[in-house]
Amino acid sequence: MTTSGPPPSSGHRPVPSIRSVGTAVAGRTYSQSDLLEHFAVSDPKVVRLFHASGIRRRFLTLPVRGPEGCPPEESPGHLRAKHQRVALDMGSRALRTCLDRAGLGFGQVGYLCCVTTTGLLTPGLSALLLREMALPPTVERLDIVGMGCHAAMNGLAAARSWCVANPGSVAVVVCAEVCSAAYVFDSTMRTAVVNSLFGDGAAAVALACRPVGAAQERKDEGRPVPHLLSSASQVITSAADAMRYDWDDQQGRLSFFLTGGA
Repeated sequence: MTTSGPPPSSGHRPVPSIRSVGTAVAGRTYSQSDLLEHFAVSDPKVVRLFHASGIRRRFLTLPVRGPEGCPPEESPGHLRAKHQRVALDMGSRALRTCLDRAGLGFGQVGYLCCVTTTGLLTPGLSALLLREMALPPTVERLDIVGMGCHAAMNGLAAARSWCVANPGSVAVVVCAEVCSAAYVFDSTMRTAVVNSLFGDGAAAVALACRPVGAAQERKDEGRPVPHLLSSASQVITSAADAMRYDWDDQQGRLSFFLTGGA
């Protein structure tokens, strides 16, 4: 739950505000027609699905097409390496933009929450970002993996709680999804649904709250600063497997699956 303007009365509990946001993309931009041509898709059902998605262009990190006109197969190991490389690149650029816009330095970050669903990293993205950007080694970290579209909200809830417990300190949430590292492209409608929708992108948000009794939150270029008042969630257990990864024995890799209810 968010609001803008001065934080409402909350007794002696500080209310975190969103200080800034940064975003980043990777790869190159593709239209739906570009992607159909790139993967040499001619099935009329799949073509109609792509053009009915309402999406004009997406950023993806895809291999160039070979001499025969089709992109080379990417092994599971290659896809994992691509996820780490691209997520780290996008995440660091989004984080740098976010902090620059807020006038904050890397050394001021006290909490880092990283969110990704399109790959499994150990060590997690938070540790990789900490090393890449020379963040303080004392930064508290959290990695959220496999929660899908609502993971960002869970990340914000965790960062909000940390800010309330540490008024005056800065928490950052970074979401990085490399959908070009989690795909199977075959002739089935099952894979066509997810392949027609997603791209590669990252976003970072910085949160902080003033200590009790401190001056009122500043305004950003005359605009009110949004505040995170509270959060809540409800799990629809009957749809728990609406979005998932299944192992495709024929392709020898994980295959992303999304039902119409996800």
